[in-house]
Amino acid sequence: MKRFIILFLTGLNLFFWTSCSGVRVHYAKGTDFSRYHSYAYIARKVKPNLPLPDAKFITRSVDDFLRGEGLAPDEQNPDLLVEINLNFHKRVDVYHANSPWPRQAQSREGNVVITLKDARTHRAIWWTDMYVRYRNHKELVSIIRHKLAKLAERYPPK
Repeated sequence: MKRFIILFLTGLNLFFWTSCSGVRVHYAKGTDFSRYHSYAYIARKVKPNLPLPDAKFITRSVDDFLRGEGLAPDEQNPDLLVEINLNFHKRVDVYHANSPWPRQAQSREGNVVITLKDARTHRAIWWTDMYVRYRNHKELVSIIRHKLAKLAERYPPK
């Protein structure tokens, strides 16, 4: 019976995390995305509890995503202003799985928020909020690549 309960809870947990793996995208209705060809970063807000290599990887991945969508970096006269907010915290789960000694599982979780603003009006025209939970850098790489591939399907909005 204990095995059944453990398998059921594991399956429920797996279902929950895979169903929450989506990416939310919002945009300003009526925006003509064909007139945007270049971008520049205005802010990169990183909480101090995110390791620097992870923050740099996420920023580079967003940069690759924008280039893949046909946008070119231009610090002098950009059409779009890009803002990236990384808000992560450390999570520690403690398990007592039929053992007198508890086991710990450490991970980081948080949100990656990417906002694209019109450079002339400073009005947000497209933004996304991605929930990310990972245990190591290799897992972060896999998750971010997967979520940015989903974003590529939804930019520009149709």
